[in-house]
Amino acid sequence: YAMDSQRWDDQWSKAWNDADSVLYANINLYKNDSMSIQGKKVNSLVKLVKKRMNYLMDDASKIYGENHVTEALNGDSMTEWLFKINLWAEEYRDLDFFPADLFGKKFHYWYLRNNDMCHNTIDRAKAEGFNKVAIVVGSNHAAIMTKIFREMGIKVININDAKMK
Repeated sequence: YAMDSQRWDDQWSKAWNDADSVLYANINLYKNDSMSIQGKKVNSLVKLVKKRMNYLMDDASKIYGENHVTEALNGDSMTEWLFKINLWAEEYRDLDFFPADLFGKKFHYWYLRNNDMCHNTIDRAKAEGFNKVAIVVGSNHAAIMTKIFREMGIKVININDAKMK
């Protein structure tokens, strides 16, 4: 059963594009500038993001095995990290050019879309009389949808925590 929501697509797409285009245009501007304070901050941040991604993927490979990217991307640490660097951007706030207002809009519409998805899932499950539902979403959806479902009193089990038979 489909549970996605396109109600906010226009606003969401514009907010994502506006936020990322400003952020990444400035990151690219300063990436090759090793002398200025902003250049040093950007280079440090780019290294941090790459190092953290590599660490999380290496750690997941040790836990789940080399060929288990799905499990790796759905682990708590990776889900939280991807959510932060794509939406919350805590690590970017130290940059003078960070477009906090644009990222606020980006997060706002992302939340609305995911909130709709959670409600769509519940409404469809109730309509069909389901007590349990399996949902497959990307990592960026998983973090916020888990939070929304839990706030609604819905028990959430991550694929990595499910008992395999």
